Amino acid sequence: TVVIDKTNPIAPSLTGISAGNYNSNQTFTLTGESGSTLEYSVDNASTWLTYSGAVSLSIEGTYTVIGRQTDQASNLSVNTSSVVLTIDKTTDSAPTITGISSGYYNTNQTFTVSGTGNIIQYTINGGSTWLTYSGAVSLSTEATYSVSARQFDLAGNLSSNASTITVVIDKTNPIAPSLTGI
Repeated sequence: TVVIDKTNPIAPSLTGISAGNYNSNQTFTLTGESGSTLEYSVDNASTWLTYSGAVSLSIEGTYTVIGRQTDQASNLSVNTSSVVLTIDKTTDSAPTITGISSGYYNTNQTFTVSGTGNIIQYTINGGSTWLTYSGAVSLSTEATYSVSARQFDLAGNLSSNASTITVVIDKTNPIAPSLTGI
């Protein structure tokens, strides 16, 4: 029996991954027509590899994943939609706190935080509560503050904490000493 097939197959199904930034390995699968040859590319169709089972992306970098299939009559499908993702397992260094130093103060103290992260957070209570940094922070209430900062990159990697700066705000004048013995 001779079968004449001039119809290109539909694009295969690319599953298991989504576009985004990740700090862990990402795995995808391709499925297509029975008997077809599946191929995939992780470099935006510059290089095609024969698909034989689930593919794990584990090396840091940016990938543009595409799949295609060739049916038994050598008809080539269109490519799947591309999925662009970045694997980033490297943590950034701690952010930098400026404007304050450890010590005792009788005035408000203000600090700023700078870093390379997507999200920068700071704490004034030694890490019990973390707040998203959006601009200069003023310490005005009488208290002891344990100030530190950290940051997350786009892939969710958490940096180490900045060294803790201990600030004591004391605006209360001491009571007058008592004189005795005269």
